[in-house]
Amino acid sequence: MNKFIALLLALTNTVFVYANDIKLENTRQKYNKAASISYKATAFYPNPDTDEITSFSVFYTIYNPKNMAFDFHSQNDDSEKIYKNGIYTEVKKSEKAYYRYENKQNQDEALRSSHLAQYGPVALLKHKWIYIDDISADAKLESHYSFIEDEHEYNGKIVKTVFHLYIAPDNSVSKFERKSYVDNKLGQTVTYKYSNYTFSNKKKSFSYFLPKDYSLKYFERIEQLKPLKENTGAPLFEAIDINGNKVYLNTFPTEKKLLLFSSTNCGASKVVTDYISQPDYVMNNNITLINIFGSDSVENVTKYFRNKQANNIIITNRKDIETEYGISGYPVLYIVNKEGIIAKVADGSDQVISLLKELNKITNK
Repeated sequence: MNKFIALLLALTNTVFVYANDIKLENTRQKYNKAASISYKATAFYPNPDTDEITSFSVFYTIYNPKNMAFDFHSQNDDSEKIYKNGIYTEVKKSEKAYYRYENKQNQDEALRSSHLAQYGPVALLKHKWIYIDDISADAKLESHYSFIEDEHEYNGKIVKTVFHLYIAPDNSVSKFERKSYVDNKLGQTVTYKYSNYTFSNKKKSFSYFLPKDYSLKYFERIEQLKPLKENTGAPLFEAIDINGNKVYLNTFPTEKKLLLFSSTNCGASKVVTDYISQPDYVMNNNITLINIFGSDSVENVTKYFRNKQANNIIITNRKDIETEYGISGYPVLYIVNKEGIIAKVADGSDQVISLLKELNKITNK
């Protein structure tokens, strides 16, 4: 009789585990079949030393999640992140700027280490989870899964990281936990909660338009380059302009030389370009403006000015000049006086246009 009961319990447990494996697979299918998924992720990072918890929330929409590198759009109070057609962009509203990676390898590494790639529901469902039990959460019974993500010895201690996943009755991932242990003593528990789901089977065209007056900056350059400051010497250079003429920074018989660093991919640069390309905009005879598109090709800049009036000297394809002048983003304007010293610096379309207006007022007196 005892053997029969034990066998019955074992069979019941096997059926129960199998049913929950089916639930896990059904959840995977639900996410993979969706054309788009929108949800809110709220993360909680506790500090074991102070007992304080840092939390933040992000709203995500991911498109065609069955693809390895799916497009997505996320936003919180100050920033938006967009990945579309293989290009990652981070918009920072407080800075009126958007950031991109200049190097694709750097971009790929950043995406792989992002919160979405590590702790987003689609990424988490790819792991080999083991059913643990059912728990009650918000008056609903959720299925609880787990697996050991890492276990190794460090300085004679066993360090272990265990992942936990919770699936709601509607086959949506509701919570994720990452628990860290040292010699089986629990240290930090990081928690992600997912809510406000919308699953759509309708294929949508993912379109996003960057703010037209925001500056373009590069992540790599921010870490390596700093714009030159006022009262410093302007690096001299020789170049060939877009018309094939030789340009020397130190040979213009003018009182002031303006070095405007721009990009065809930068909305704020376009605002400045449109301003100085107006038919009634005239630069004073004592001023020479050199517009440097150092990271753009001649072909792209030619197309860029196809419907614009180019009244100034234009230099393309000279990243080395950008590096010498510490250009990490666009647009940047340097005013160089006749002694070759940088007299003023402006960063961003508002500052650049304001300085150009001020300069014209002074020189036209």
